[in-house]
Amino acid sequence: MTHDHAGLEGKIHDLNRAICKVHDAKHAELLLGFIRRPGWTTVAENELVQAHLDNLHGQVSSLHTSLDSLTKAAEKVGKK
Repeated sequence: MTHDHAGLEGKIHDLNRAICKVHDAKHAELLLGFIRRPGWTTVAENELVQAHLDNLHGQVSSLHTSLDSLTKAAEKVGKK
C-alpha cells in the first residue's frame, strides 16, 4: 500500500489556507462597528448574537485543541 503524501500535503495546505482566510477576515472590525449603533438590537437579538459569538469561540477553541493534539500525536509516530 502506498502513502498519498501529495494528497496529505494538499489537505494540510488547504486547512492552513482556510485558517489564514479566517484570520485575515475583518469580521471583528465590522461587528464592533455595528454594536454601538443606536437601536441596533433588541434584548432578544442581543442574546442571539451573544450565543452565536459564544458558539464561534467554542469552535475556534476546539480547532486549536484539535490541531495541537494532531501535531503532538503526529510527532510521536515512528519514534520509539
